[in-house]
Amino acid sequence: AGAVMAATFLSTAQKEYDKLLADLSRSSAAKLKRAGDDAAQASSQAGQALSTVIAATAVAFVLGGVLSAVLSRGLVQRIGQLSADVNQLAAGDLARPLVAHGRDELGRLMGELEQVRQRLAQSLQAVQQASESVRVAAGEIAAGNADLSHRTERQAGNLQQTASSMEQLTGTVRQ
Repeated sequence: AGAVMAATFLSTAQKEYDKLLADLSRSSAAKLKRAGDDAAQASSQAGQALSTVIAATAVAFVLGGVLSAVLSRGLVQRIGQLSADVNQLAAGDLARPLVAHGRDELGRLMGELEQVRQRLAQSLQAVQQASESVRVAAGEIAAGNADLSHRTERQAGNLQQTASSMEQLTGTVRQ
């Protein structure tokens, strides 16, 4: 009786063990399937993220290139204008004002060059005014010299007449 009972108990235990093993196997298989699905989903999301990063990088490079080209073109134009303005000043043209664009170093340089142009124009105007004053004064001096020369000639003529009259008077007195 004890052996039958032990066999029954062992048989029941074996059935419970097989049932637990089957449940464990199903649970493990389900968990492995979910883990596989999660890994596949993560891999898919990583691929999408990589594609997004590559696309964003490409867009950034394109925008950077366009922005660089636009900025370079604007800078080259401003430097070309500054060069033309410097050549204009070097040629002596002080009449046209130089327009400073921007608040960066190049804009400040253009503004400072305009100040130089203004000061040169003022200096040149002062020299022209002084030259005009010298010309007027020289004309007045020349006119005064001409008047003095004319008066001196008249005086010399009068003195010659007086000397001639004195000689006649002296000749008359001696006779």
